[in-house]
Amino acid sequence: MLMTAEYEKYLIPVKGGFMIDPKAPEEVKQELISINKEYEIIYGEKLLIEKDNREG
Repeated sequence: MLMTAEYEKYLIPVKGGFMIDPKAPEEVKQELISINKEYEIIYGEKLLIEKDNREG
C-alpha cells in the first residue's frame, strides 16, 4: 500500500480494504480522499473504500 505511517493510523481495516477513520482530522481526510482519487485515475480502482463493511 502507498500509505505512510502518518496515514495508516487513520485507516480502519474493513472487508474489501480500508476506510478512513471518521475521527481523523479534516486535513488528513482530505489528503486521503485526494490520494484515493489519483489512485483511481491511474489504476482504475479505488485504494480506499467509502463505506463501512466491517463484519459483526
